[in-house]
Amino acid sequence: MTSRNAGSVRTRTVGKALYNMCVQTSNIISSNIYRDNDKPLYRQGNKVLLGLVAYNIILIIASKLYYMSRNTSREKVWQAMSEAERAEYLKGTEERGNKKCYCFAF
Repeated sequence: MTSRNAGSVRTRTVGKALYNMCVQTSNIISSNIYRDNDKPLYRQGNKVLLGLVAYNIILIIASKLYYMSRNTSREKVWQAMSEAERAEYLKGTEERGNKKCYCFAF
C-alpha cells in the first residue's frame, strides 16, 4: 500500500524506486557485514554495526552544533536590522527557502 503522503503518480513512482534501491542496497551491505565465517554469534558483524551507530551519533551531534551556530549567526544579522530594514528585506528579497536571512533551521 502506498502512503497517502506520496502525492502524485510521479512522486509515488520515484518513492517506490528509491525504496526498492534501499532494500537492494541493504541486502548487499548485510551480506558483507554478517559473514558465514562469523557464525553463530556474529561478533565481528555486530562490532561493525556498533561502530556505524557510534559514527552516526557523532554525525548527528556535529550537525546539531553546526545548525545551532548557523542559527546564531542568522539571528544576529536579523536582530541587527531595524524594523524598516526587515520590512524592506521581506518585501524585496529574491532569496528563497533557507537562503532567506530569517529562515532558521532546527
